[in-house]
Amino acid sequence: MMFSVILPTYDVARYVERAIISLQSQSFKAFEMIFVDDCGTDGSIEIVARHAETDPRIRIVRHERNRGTYHARKTGVEHALGKYIIFLDPDDELDEHCLSQLSEHLHGSPASVIFYGVKTVPPPPWYKPSTRSFPVRSKERLLESMFRKTIGGYAFTTLGTPGKAYDRKLLLAVYDELAIPDDFRYVFSEDSVVLLACAMEDPVFRSVGYDGYIYHLNPSAITSKKRMSSRSQFIFDQVAFTMDKLQHLINRHHLTKSECAFLHHYIHHNTKSELLLLKRFDSSGARYFTSVASAFFARPRLKHAAMMLFFVVTLGRKRL
Repeated sequence: MMFSVILPTYDVARYVERAIISLQSQSFKAFEMIFVDDCGTDGSIEIVARHAETDPRIRIVRHERNRGTYHARKTGVEHALGKYIIFLDPDDELDEHCLSQLSEHLHGSPASVIFYGVKTVPPPPWYKPSTRSFPVRSKERLLESMFRKTIGGYAFTTLGTPGKAYDRKLLLAVYDELAIPDDFRYVFSEDSVVLLACAMEDPVFRSVGYDGYIYHLNPSAITSKKRMSSRSQFIFDQVAFTMDKLQHLINRHHLTKSECAFLHHYIHHNTKSELLLLKRFDSSGARYFTSVASAFFARPRLKHAAMMLFFVVTLGRKRL
């Protein structure tokens, strides 16, 4: 079997059937779907079970308690039969020809990490950059291909789940190296750690120029900015864990000078900027402007400048 599509399933009853239909509509048929039941309470897994009655490609693996996205994906990988792993969040979709395109490009030319295109629905607002789903430059090493120096920092490949496929053996080796405790509920930026850990292994990689992942902007997701602001301490603790884990990985691997410089910037500037930005919805308009300005100085970006300008022009009535 070439592909295993893994979906961590927790309180996604509103969306999961859409994801299932997108998978059942694939023009490439020889793959499996693994839904990891992470003990939600809204009946999501019951919807999956109904579809499993008529589609033997659907497998359900159950957790005994809620363990978070990282462990749900890891459990799926451990149970997978496919050579390649595709992570799909249950509130997203795959384009109907996605697996066919990946299979065609991998035939006779295997790789351990595969990048493919992402379509965002609805399109991101004008002040936010588009998803960089592919390596931003051509270098022999994957990690060096994922960033380039810019004025005020770095541009780099989006580190989230969408638009990546992995060799299962590589993922298993990375999970062993990361050794995340089973009792740590890891749900924020865990996909970034996995991708960067894979890149530090210097794997063979390639890009498939096809927008196969359909990413739906979901206001109730963990990465919703307003929701993140309301849970700021929890997010800060998750990010601190992530940064410690990345520093541990850096110390273990023989990286180039430019790779170390990028990862240092990512840990100490990009992440600091994002955490400062979280605070913009906490209280007053003055706090909003201060938070965005602080994020800008930590890592200057056009979206930060646009947020401050829009806030001033609307006399504080509009907060992006």
